[in-house]
Order: sequence, then structure tokens, then C-alpha cells
Amino acid sequence: MRRLLKRGTSRRAKITEAERGRLQAVEAEAKKRLTAEQRAAQQAEERALWEALAQEAEAKRESDVKAVEAATEAVKAKHAAELAALQAQAVAAPPETVQATVDQAAQAGAAMNLDEAATRRLIEAQLRAAGWEVDSETLTESRGARVEISRRSRQRFGRVSAVTVLPG
Repeated sequence: MRRLLKRGTSRRAKITEAERGRLQAVEAEAKKRLTAEQRAAQQAEERALWEALAQEAEAKRESDVKAVEAATEAVKAKHAAELAALQAQAVAAPPETVQATVDQAAQAGAAMNLDEAATRRLIEAQLRAAGWEVDSETLTESRGARVEISRRSRQRFGRVSAVTVLPG
């Protein structure tokens, strides 16, 4: 009898160990599942945050574009009004005044005797006033200067313009 009791106790112990093992496996699986669910929830939160940021940035960009377009239209309207006023003045001016202005301009043009160097200096002055880096006496191709895209112009105006730079 003792033998049978011993055998039964031994079997119960084995069953208990097996059940304990299964229970631990179930608990480990539940932990993994919870961890995966937590990761999925965190990823969903991050995705929602990035989507919200992207939408906000797009909305700001669109409002900036609309503001620039409105400002451009206002400037165009102002220039159109100025042009119309100047054209009306020109039409209303007596023919003698118009002819005198034309003659004066012709005389001024004939009095100007610009060679290439003087013309280049005038053009460079206008380019400097517009924010360009120019110096045709120093920045020459024979001295190694090459045209380079200006990042500042691209940022300010949204278009590409070129400046000349020396190597090194």
C-alpha cells in the first residue's frame, strides 16, 4: 500500500509540475502579448502625433502661400494703377512736351559714350544693389572663378540665381 501511495503522490507531483509549467507558459505568453499591445499602442500614438504635426505644417505652408499670393496680387494691382496713371498722363500731355522729352532723351543718350568697362561697372552697381556679389575685375574665369548656385537667393526668392566665386 505504501508503494501505491508513494506512486500516487509522485504522479500528483508530476502533474502539478506539468500544470505549473503550462501556467508559466500561459503567463509568459500573456506578458508578451501585453508588451506587444503596449508597443502597438505607443506606435499608434506616435503615428497620430506625426500625422498631426504634418497636417499642421501643411496648413501653415498653405496659409503662407495664400498670404504671399495676396501680397503679390496687391502689388500687381498697385503697379497696374500706377501704370494706368502714367499712361493717362502721357496721353494727356501735349505733343510738344512729349517731343521735347524724346529729344532730351536722345541728346542724353548721344552724350553718353560708354565703353564696355563703364557699362559693366553700371551693371555691377545695379546687381550689388539687388544683393548680388559681383566684381568682374577680380572674379574672372581665367583666375579660376566659377558660377555657383546661391543658397541665399534660393531661400529668399524660391528660385535659383547664380553668383561667381573663386576656388578655395
